Amino acid sequence: MPVYPNLQDNEAEVRSRNRWIARRLLAAFSWAETDVVGQYIDPEIVNHSPHPPTTLKEEDEIVVMKEAFPDLNFREEITVAEGDMVYIGWEATGTYSGYKVEGLYGGPTGTAPERAGINLEYYGGEVLRLKDARVIEHWDHYTKGRLESLLRLGILDEETLRQLDVLALV
Repeated sequence: MPVYPNLQDNEAEVRSRNRWIARRLLAAFSWAETDVVGQYIDPEIVNHSPHPPTTLKEEDEIVVMKEAFPDLNFREEITVAEGDMVYIGWEATGTYSGYKVEGLYGGPTGTAPERAGINLEYYGGEVLRLKDARVIEHWDHYTKGRLESLLRLGILDEETLRQLDVLALV
C-alpha cells in the first residue's frame, strides 16, 4: 500500500498549484466545463468512489449532474494540501429538473417530473492525489448527503431501499 501524502522537493509550489487545480475542478462542475476535466484529470485516474452508472468518463458526470440540476453550484468551504494530495470540502446547491434520473446513483430509469423544482443543499469533500498537475487518484466523501438527496427526490427504487435497510441493521 502506498504512503500518502508524498512530500515534494518543491513542496510550497506543489501545494499552491494543487490547491488551485482542486478549486478549478470544483468550479468546472458548477459551470459544466467538461474541457477543464480533460486538462486536469488523467484519463487513467484511479477512482475509489462510486459514480453514476451512465458515466464512462469523468466529464460525463458533469453532463449528467447539470441535466438533473441545471443551476448546480459548488462553493468551496476548505482546501488543505500536503505533498501530492489535496482535500477540498464543499457545499452544493441545486434545483432538480425532474429529468435524467437514470444517471443518478441507482435511481430508476425514466423521469420524475413531479419532483421537479425541489431545491437541494448538501455537503461533501474530495481527496485528490496529483502528479505533474493532473489528478491520478480520487476519493469522494458525501455518501450521506447523496443518499439524503436521492431520498428527498424520491428516486431510489425499492431494491435500493431494501439494501440500505439491510445495511442499516449491520
